[in-house]
Amino acid sequence: MYPPITTRRPGCTETYPHALIFLRSAFLSICLLFTQFNAGAQCPVAAVTLGSQAEVDDFSSDYPGCTVMPVSLTVSGSDITNLTGLNVLTGFSGTASLTIEGNSSLTSLSGLAGIPSIPGALSIIDNDALTNLNGLSGISSVGFQLHIEGNASLSSLSALVGIGSVGGYLFVAQNGSLTSFGGGLNSCTSIGQYLQINNNNNLSNLNGLSGLSTIGQFLFVSSNSSLSSLSSLSSLSSVGGDFEISQNGSMTSLGGFTSLTNISGTLSLVNNASLTNLNQFSGLTNIGGNLDIVLNPSLTNCAAAGICDYIAAPNGVISILLNGTTTQQMNYAYMDEHPMPGINYYRLKQMDIDGNFEYSSVV
Repeated sequence: MYPPITTRRPGCTETYPHALIFLRSAFLSICLLFTQFNAGAQCPVAAVTLGSQAEVDDFSSDYPGCTVMPVSLTVSGSDITNLTGLNVLTGFSGTASLTIEGNSSLTSLSGLAGIPSIPGALSIIDNDALTNLNGLSGISSVGFQLHIEGNASLSSLSALVGIGSVGGYLFVAQNGSLTSFGGGLNSCTSIGQYLQINNNNNLSNLNGLSGLSTIGQFLFVSSNSSLSSLSSLSSLSSVGGDFEISQNGSMTSLGGFTSLTNISGTLSLVNNASLTNLNQFSGLTNIGGNLDIVLNPSLTNCAAAGICDYIAAPNGVISILLNGTTTQQMNYAYMDEHPMPGINYYRLKQMDIDGNFEYSSVV
């Protein structure tokens, strides 16, 4: 046992046991550590919305030391012109998302250049003055969704060239000035859920998806009035759900899909006014759902090996109607997998684009 410590002050003498001094010292150390921790990084604990340019500019002072966002961040304000106030950010953690939405004056995303990935969703929506996505060139992966919609002046997605995968879905819609993906997303090899591209009226090609090999659920390309070909999807080998190409009035040829072997759901080719043939489906070996080839008035030849094989042994309902006419003789084979006992008789029904139809002789 150590003797107690005696201290002297003018006019008095005080004695302290060693244990008491140790406890006070330990308590002081803990307090100092806690203070240093809080002062080091004051990140928000709940989702944050920055609604003005001033709030963007003040981000580093409002959240001193915060470089990795643990919660979702939304930037939405009519007076926001730039995001340079966010250049302190070096990442997002957990399942945090980044949303840039409804910023009518925003012209640049340059303040986001230090962010390497988004674990949740990355959404760029309704930013009317935004012409490019150049501030996102450092992003290599998106954990859930990549959503690009309603950006009236956006002409290219070239800045997304570093993204190697999208864990959920890729949604590109209603970007009126978008003419091309511009090589963006060329590094993306897989989409975990679905790819949806619709209502981009000036989009003429998908040059930027040439590396895509698998889609976990479905592919939906619809109502892109200037889209003439899907040749950039030549590496796609498998779609885990439905496959739909519809209402693309300028599409004369599918152009891609030479590597496509599997569609686990329904194959739908509907109302593509200029589509003339399905030759690109020659390697298709499996369609897991229905087959719908409907209202393609220029389509005069549906003969592709994968399509014909499905017709011979279907997994679902076949709808081939209201397509074009041809003078070329075509040979089709039909198989009834569940015939009635005895002799069976069949008649085929042909329906024209004007709705008129006729039946074949009994076969």
